[in-house]
Amino acid sequence: MYKTNTSNFKVLEEKTIENNVIIIFSYTQIENYNQYYGYAIFTQLDTNKYKFENSHYSNKSLQIFRINSTKNTQDMYLIFAGIIQDNVSNKYSIEIGKKNIIETFPQNSFFAKHYLFNSNELVTVTPSN
Repeated sequence: MYKTNTSNFKVLEEKTIENNVIIIFSYTQIENYNQYYGYAIFTQLDTNKYKFENSHYSNKSLQIFRINSTKNTQDMYLIFAGIIQDNVSNKYSIEIGKKNIIETFPQNSFFAKHYLFNSNELVTVTPSN
């Protein structure tokens, strides 16, 4: 298991989607002073306890990921969460099946947004000008 020393751990957002609780966080790695961003996903059980499902972190300040719906096995959620810096495009083209969404996210402030789609649909996300 990889171990590292961290500082400045912050929970940026807690978002509930169906029975999923998503925690978006950031921290600084002490060894190299790099800033990292990530998410952890927990599922609420019938006993009101939570089961850890997945986590991911990277030095990219925008996280784009998918989670399964807990209500309909054919559905999924596409989630955007993070902070878009000034020098990075904040406009994205999101194609879900035959639908094309152009989304402009705020710059220099944290946000989290999700989209529901059918798991049989092809989803592509590309930065746009």
